Amino acid sequence: MSAGSGWIPETYLGLVLGFAILLLDPLLELLLARGLGARVTNVEWGFGPVLRRTPGREHVTEIRMLPIRFQARYLPRREHYARDKRLLISSGLVSPLLLGALVAVFVPGWTTVATLAFVFVCVLIRALAKEKYTRRRVIMRVVRRTTPSLDAELSEPRFPVFAHTYHAVFYGDWATAAALLPAVHANRWPLDGSKLIVEALHVARGEYEEAVSVAMDFDPSKHMLADLETTHLALLMAEARPETTEQAVMLAGAFLRRQTHVASSEGFAAMLALYRLETGNLPNARGCMERFLASVSTPLEIADALCTRARIEAAAGSVDRAARTLREAHTFAPWYARVAIVRERLGIEAVEGLGAAGPLDAAQTIDPASRDPHRDPWAAPRR
Repeated sequence: MSAGSGWIPETYLGLVLGFAILLLDPLLELLLARGLGARVTNVEWGFGPVLRRTPGREHVTEIRMLPIRFQARYLPRREHYARDKRLLISSGLVSPLLLGALVAVFVPGWTTVATLAFVFVCVLIRALAKEKYTRRRVIMRVVRRTTPSLDAELSEPRFPVFAHTYHAVFYGDWATAAALLPAVHANRWPLDGSKLIVEALHVARGEYEEAVSVAMDFDPSKHMLADLETTHLALLMAEARPETTEQAVMLAGAFLRRQTHVASSEGFAAMLALYRLETGNLPNARGCMERFLASVSTPLEIADALCTRARIEAAAGSVDRAARTLREAHTFAPWYARVAIVRERLGIEAVEGLGAAGPLDAAQTIDPASRDPHRDPWAAPRR
């Protein structure tokens, strides 16, 4: 090898160091989040399809096919939500550059160039990427303030209490949900936001009639979402009351014939999986269910998808597999009433402790004088 070819191994070393910096960066972000008092809601290891999900005390962990990356999602404190969120976003842009500069001090020649170039290009791609929900570029979310209509998470002062209430409901933290729900009602933001949360509370408790009454009271501008929710709820009610299955299937068929676009893709996939199951199209039902499961990340949604999977497995003749799937659903959301409903529907023996409501029973004693399922879902009698 000629003397001038030494830049090749140095370049390779620089690329390896740059990749290592990008792997280390999320761990520094985790330390920052912990220091800011943010709650970890989801942890992902790797790229690609999910191989395994495990529930933790406060978060869900996902193991993916290529375990070469760590990533976490956070819920900042309500008191400094926007500030802490910006700091966490900034960390993903600044810390790799700082680590790259630090490494460059201790490595020679082409290794320095390759390391800095690799890190800079990756950070530039990250900075110019568009955030999933706001469609704003990441760098613009950090450096430029905007209106709540464009980026509610960072600009709407009522967003933190809504986000924390939503998290509490979908993670089964009933005490926090009960404490924050009145503030969401009072804020009247987002439009029908409190109704979506109350509907989810009723669904978690198996109170489908009350959930329907809430969904039917959505603002007229959300009629498509209201139709989707009531259709999905009718199919869920049919699990507990099989005699209503024909009516639920007719309702779902009518909904599908008149709708050309549905805003909630996750909710649509969940509803469609049940509809295909009830109409005997098991392969299509399984595909819809797997699409729904792949797109959700909260214990309530994961348990919901697993309940549908158990019904599909039982319909295909794999009752033992369905029982294992229901046990998995129970580990994610032991407070989710649908797990017990599906178990009873399939004639599967109860999982030990499945009937223990615990936090639900404690929460429903709040304001027992109220019977309004919109304002006080805790007061509704539990099924």
